Amino acid sequence: MILHGSEVGGAQQAPEVASHGIGSRQPARLSGALTVRTLRYRARLYSRGNLWSQNGERLAEQNEVLQHNRNMRSKAIDICTVLVLALALALATMPGSIVRTAWDVWRRDRATSRAATQNWLELTTLGSAFKPVESDSVAIIEVLDYECPFCRAVHFAVDSLVSLSKNVVYVHYPIKSHKAARGASRAALCAERVGKFREMHNRLMTSERWRADTNWLLEASEAGVSDVAGFQSCLTDPDIERRIDRQIEIVEKLSITGTPTFVGRDKIHRGKGTLADLKLVAGELRDR
Repeated sequence: MILHGSEVGGAQQAPEVASHGIGSRQPARLSGALTVRTLRYRARLYSRGNLWSQNGERLAEQNEVLQHNRNMRSKAIDICTVLVLALALALATMPGSIVRTAWDVWRRDRATSRAATQNWLELTTLGSAFKPVESDSVAIIEVLDYECPFCRAVHFAVDSLVSLSKNVVYVHYPIKSHKAARGASRAALCAERVGKFREMHNRLMTSERWRADTNWLLEASEAGVSDVAGFQSCLTDPDIERRIDRQIEIVEKLSITGTPTFVGRDKIHRGKGTLADLKLVAGELRDR
C-alpha cells in the first residue's frame, strides 16, 4: 500500500513538473514576441520619422521656392509699374497730349491774367465802351474782331451782361486774314468819336453787307450817325490807326492770339462762351 501510495504520489507529481516546464518556456516566447513587436514599432516610428523629416524638408524647400517666386513676382510687378508710370508720364507730357495741352493752357492763361492786371488801365483807356467808365469799374474786357464768326455769335450774351449793368470795354484786334476787319474797327472808333459807338458796334455785329462793300458812310447812316462829315474825316485820321495798332500790340503782349477773348480781373475765357461763362470771368459767379 505504501508503494502504491508513492506511485500515486509520483503520478500526482508528474503533472506539476510538466506544468513547470511549460511555464518556463511561455515567458520566453512572450518576451521574444514583445521584442519583435517593439522592433517593428520602432522601425515604423523610425520610418515615419524619416518620412516626416523628408516631408518637412520638402515643405521647407517648397516654401522657399514659393517665397522666392513671390519675391520675383513682386519685383516684376514693381518694374512693370515703374515702366507703365514712366510711359504714362512720357505720353502725358508729349506735345498735343491732354495733360500737356491743359498745362500749356493754364500757364498761358496765368500769364495773360498777370499781364492784363499790369496793363489794365491802358487797356480800359484804349478800348471802347458804351458809356464813359472808370478803370476800376470795368468788369470785363472783350478782345474782338468784327469779322470773327465767334465774336458775332457771342454778341448777344455780351449784350445780356451789359444789360445787367456790367461795364464792358471792347478792345479791337482785327485779324489780318479778315479783309474788312480793320476798316470795321476804324468805323467803330470813329462812331465813338461822334457819340455813336454802341449803335455802330451793334450794327457791325448784326449785319453782313459791310463785309462785301465796306461802305462805312452807309453803315454810319444806318447806325444813326448825324455828324457825317466828322465821321468821314475821322476815317483817315492817323490817330485812329495808331490807336488800333497800339491795341493790337498790347493784346499780343497779353499772349492773346485769337478772338473773342474775355479778360477779367483774375480770369480768362477764350473763344465763344455763354452768359454764365462771362459772369464767371466778370466775377459774378464762382468756379463750377
